[in-house]
Amino acid sequence: MSQNSSAKTDCEFTTERLLVESCEHYAAKMSDETAFAERIVSIVSPEVTKALPLGWQEVDTVQKARDWIRARNEDSEVLAIQYGPQSLLVGFLFLNGEYLSGSNLIDIRLGYLLAEETWGKGVGSELIKGLVDWCANAGNVSSISGGVESSNIASMRVLEKNGFTIMTTAELPDGMIFMERRFRAD
Repeated sequence: MSQNSSAKTDCEFTTERLLVESCEHYAAKMSDETAFAERIVSIVSPEVTKALPLGWQEVDTVQKARDWIRARNEDSEVLAIQYGPQSLLVGFLFLNGEYLSGSNLIDIRLGYLLAEETWGKGVGSELIKGLVDWCANAGNVSSISGGVESSNIASMRVLEKNGFTIMTTAELPDGMIFMERRFRAD
């Protein structure tokens, strides 16, 4: 079924250790805009962004961080991923929703990145499980999908553990795999 218009998901959720909310809402709570930008710089390190497009890399100054988050907010719905009792910002979840033609059902494309300090602690699995639970309860989500670099075994496992399956498509760049989780038949 074809898609025809953008859809804002208004996705926000909590898990055992995570609070995931609109990045704009998170930024509004921050009393120090510079501290927010400095935290972005620490999250989007070269190791975190090495497989991402050029506009996502080399965010190494406060001004570049401000420009980066502004551009991401123009591209998609950006959610702040906060961790632990201190609600430390540890990453971002990016959602692009599209209404299915003639329907109120939404297909969501997702992307996420997490600070290196969270790697190996189950944060990615917890994040995606929380997103899957939110989608299942939303009632109007047909599917969620996203691309993952084929060498990123950890991210592939996170998605597989949460019910995503590999889709075949000839249009993906070399080294990329597209995975999807369906909720409702179209």
